[in-house]
Amino acid sequence: MQLVTPAILPKSFAELSEKINTIKPFVHKVQLDVCDGNYVGNTTWPYTGAGPSIEEMLRRGEVLPEADTIHYGVDLMVANPDEVVGDFINLGATRVIIHFKSTKDFKKTIQLITEKYGYDKEFAPDLLSVGMAVPIDLELTEYAPYIQYVDFIQFMGIVDIGKQGQKFDPRVVDRIKNFHKRYPDVCIHVDGGVSLDNAPALLAAGADRLAVGSALFKTPNMGHTIKEFEKLSEHYGIYE
Repeated sequence: MQLVTPAILPKSFAELSEKINTIKPFVHKVQLDVCDGNYVGNTTWPYTGAGPSIEEMLRRGEVLPEADTIHYGVDLMVANPDEVVGDFINLGATRVIIHFKSTKDFKKTIQLITEKYGYDKEFAPDLLSVGMAVPIDLELTEYAPYIQYVDFIQFMGIVDIGKQGQKFDPRVVDRIKNFHKRYPDVCIHVDGGVSLDNAPALLAAGADRLAVGSALFKTPNMGHTIKEFEKLSEHYGIYE
């Protein structure tokens, strides 16, 4: 079980490779944050152009760094994610996160992904999982009808997504708590501003997985910090 998923927001392919090498002794799952400068203001690889393009990598038969041992989740903070999600799956991603407001027809986008890359294409069960990211101000009534189409929900713990180091918004704790009461069997991820200070409140509210960026990459001892996060798993009964 891995409670904490390091979230990488790389400006270049070189930065992605460097951070993967830093964290691979400690984890087997990571989250690659992808920002197109359109849906969100920030821009990350591959949209910065700093490194190989996705087209070049696919043409050469390459995959994401260490994808043979590291399981990638890709958080697509991009407009029209249905146009690029397949590329990241072909590069080795096994989890994809689609932001609810990034597509005009969320249900259609998810169905396209699962039909083309999921069970209907003779993939092994659970090889690909799809999550829905919801902004902190989105009311449950707006996205509740679509919960049935995804494998997990990702609550954003910050208002200004697409940037690391943003201030944690404590409103997300109550939102998770209320959601968990209504949908106790739905897996809950949290991303944005997560730290050792607020992780206990998030887990107590019902969160199952924590995507962590600055609190890991700015710590002087990443291995120790990850262990401190993972200790929380036993306390809150999170094992799978």
